[in-house]
Amino acid sequence: MNNPGKNSGASERAAFILVTDIHRSTRLWDTYRAEFKEILEKHNDEIESTVSEFGGEIMKNLGDGYIAIFQTADGCVGCGVEVQKRFARLPALPDGSALKVRVVAHGGAPMPLATGKGYFGQPLNRASRICQVCHPGQMLVSEAARSFLSALPVSATLLDLGMHRLRDLSEPEHLYQVVHPEFVEAEFDPLPTISDIRPNNLAIQPSEFVGREKELAELKSLIETEGHRLVTIAGAGGYGKSRLAMQLCAEMLDKFDGGVFAVHLAPVSDPARVPSAAADALRIQFHGFTEPSDQFVNFVKDKRILLYLDNFEHVIPARGFVSDLLKYAPGVTILVTSREPLRITGEQVFSIDPLPVACAPGDDKKCLSDAAELFIDRATLVKRDLELTDENIKLINRICESLLLAAARDTQGLFGSLAKSLELPVELVKLDAAVVFAPAQPNYDIDMREWVTFARAAEADRDDGLVFVDAPMTEVIR
Repeated sequence: MNNPGKNSGASERAAFILVTDIHRSTRLWDTYRAEFKEILEKHNDEIESTVSEFGGEIMKNLGDGYIAIFQTADGCVGCGVEVQKRFARLPALPDGSALKVRVVAHGGAPMPLATGKGYFGQPLNRASRICQVCHPGQMLVSEAARSFLSALPVSATLLDLGMHRLRDLSEPEHLYQVVHPEFVEAEFDPLPTISDIRPNNLAIQPSEFVGREKELAELKSLIETEGHRLVTIAGAGGYGKSRLAMQLCAEMLDKFDGGVFAVHLAPVSDPARVPSAAADALRIQFHGFTEPSDQFVNFVKDKRILLYLDNFEHVIPARGFVSDLLKYAPGVTILVTSREPLRITGEQVFSIDPLPVACAPGDDKKCLSDAAELFIDRATLVKRDLELTDENIKLINRICESLLLAAARDTQGLFGSLAKSLELPVELVKLDAAVVFAPAQPNYDIDMREWVTFARAAEADRDDGLVFVDAPMTEVIR
């Protein structure tokens, strides 16, 4: 885990992030509209005044919570403690219960927008993920914030909760609970993190989950609300199907008491081996001479599990196994990623496109599209002190309207050289690594990763590392 200010680029700005969230705000608004409006105004006044008192800066009002930025860990944690104390003293709600707020203090190096309009980046996303597992009335502090504390507020202590995997599927986070005699509650259930919710084999993901929030919500609704038991995420290779599916699995862990299991089929060349691959994911051992598919179905028939079958397109003949699961194991829900549908009874196909390369209607012209955020997330893996100016934001959005693949191997000279190249009818781009562009009418049957192979081959064939492309630019993919 990276601590702010440690092993960082010189221009990085260490910061400490406070996230708050009102418990059951939607229900309170629907049930006690008049009363909750007054409560919300009081909540906003208390948060904003407390943040100001402790030297913080309000970054965003979330409607039922806030994100604030502090320059010291002491200020961030001190503000969070004071917020919980003040809300513990508020009058009871109309139903007699206390207003409970989740509070999280996290540290990191969020990237400031040179426009002066805020911050973005992985630490903010991480803080929000921690808030998702925080209990109402609880305050959590990450190791990235705790390690920079010089002193705790008076009467406050820290309870070590250990390492926890969050639902962004990245590295585990060391979390602490703040204990204070004036808080509304002192004891809580274990945190609902991945390792503590349900059986699963979800692996740590090497990259941040960026964008796709709308698709994630729609997929959750298909399974949880509409009750579809076979959902296939379909799209060309390289569009991010697998990362979206893994995130969906993490988000739905608490919905399947039998667990959530990912079956990676890329190494499986024989469709007859799919039941065995699924058994390996669930750690099932087959015995005797009964067909493996029958043994697997018999094992899961009374369980409520989510089974994720990744890269199904090259084992399509195994769809009979999926049909048997739907027929004989009523508690099993199946999530599939594939370049083509399975075309069996009960299948709900969910097609995805490349990440949006334009901001939502009505957004500020200086906003970042989902594709641009992905670009920056990958680029900062190499250039951590990447600065975003008005000019760069516009240019990144332009790049993402044309790039097919960018930019984990980005270099400092990208913006100037690519800006110049985008003005030419025949594009010329020089990077330390090749950058490939897609034609205006791309062939979606092509695996986009094949373009990467083409780019590297093209670069290898040239002594100067230049790649020529004579096509209009339209699509960006992951």
